Amino acid sequence: MALGDRLSTENLMNSGQRTRLLEAVRTTPGIHLREAQRRAEMGRGELMHHVRILQRAHLVDLRPIQGRVHLFSPNAEPSGDLPLLRHTARRVLHHISAHESSSSSEIAESLALSERLVRYHLSRLEEKGLIAINQEHPPRYAHR
Repeated sequence: MALGDRLSTENLMNSGQRTRLLEAVRTTPGIHLREAQRRAEMGRGELMHHVRILQRAHLVDLRPIQGRVHLFSPNAEPSGDLPLLRHTARRVLHHISAHESSSSSEIAESLALSERLVRYHLSRLEEKGLIAINQEHPPRYAHR
């Protein structure tokens, strides 16, 4: 009998790392395995140990997308292009989702990125239909 099989539902989430991992999957559906590893603050082997436990408990699914492994909550449908976005684009989109309306300079300052890089990702996100641009001066961006 494997360790994950012996854990009761109550004890399943007694691990702070497993809790952080599950929270990362719930807040960022389609999170790349390496980003989940970074957020949960654990090594690769330790991450896979916890992922297997959560899989056996039917709390996460591993799905390959374009040659990369992503984590989802079970039965969750990929949200459009979200799993295909790079880490920086996801951060930009998350910032826009969390703030009603933001300029590129506000986003850049908040995320400690160059404004040029932020504008690049904003244009890609707009092309995918994930954000809308309010044509003020300076333009402001909002989640669709």
